[in-house]
Amino acid sequence: MDIPVQQLAEQLARIERELGEIRRGLASPDRPLDRGSLPLAAAASEVAWADKGRLRDEFDRLLAQRITAEPIGATALQQQIAREGLEPNELSQGLIAARDE
Repeated sequence: MDIPVQQLAEQLARIERELGEIRRGLASPDRPLDRGSLPLAAAASEVAWADKGRLRDEFDRLLAQRITAEPIGATALQQQIAREGLEPNELSQGLIAARDE
């Protein structure tokens, strides 16, 4: 994916402005951060941060269950996908589209 140099320069300038605002906020903890000038910080403040301890415990529990089913071939998998009413490659198309964004 080719991005024009001008667009990259604009993105870099925006990121540098945001970093400057964050650095000023870190240097003056009593000064409120102007989230209006930081679109990424404003968006991040809307996200409920994950409790990594709970996630780690849950992943450990899932991994401890182990996969016990025997692998199936591509043809059998495609037949199961068709029985479920999915289009061919529907599952992988979403992953490809996300990667290309």
